[in-house]
Amino acid sequence: GTWLSPVWTGISVESEVDSSLGDPFSFGGWHLVPISGPELTRENEVAYFGFLVRPGSDEEGGMELKAQIRVTRDGKPFGRPLSMPLNASQVVGDLYMYGNSIRLSGLPEPGQYGLKFKITDGIAEVSVEHEIALDVRD
Repeated sequence: GTWLSPVWTGISVESEVDSSLGDPFSFGGWHLVPISGPELTRENEVAYFGFLVRPGSDEEGGMELKAQIRVTRDGKPFGRPLSMPLNASQVVGDLYMYGNSIRLSGLPEPGQYGLKFKITDGIAEVSVEHEIALDVRD
């Protein structure tokens, strides 16, 4: 069946074309730089990546992969959840990867925030969730 890996998050993504499948924090030629601590500024972005194995597909071979990101502030829901389609790139065989980022510049002010990611394959009806806490400073 369809399987979604855990969601990995980081502070930035750098091209690393010589990376091998299985290298730490490397996804299809891209290196995800981990967030070393909770402190970030509104100038940063949070990148997220993951793997998808045997995705569901429609009659035309299309996928229905989406990300929903819920933002909390001081532990309470903040605004409406962000929902967006995700593209997946084939790595090899039935193994695909997805990735995207969210800019923190949309946050109105510094504070304690949380990001809860939910990645869903709408055709296979499989999802995975991941939550991170951020201390956003000026």
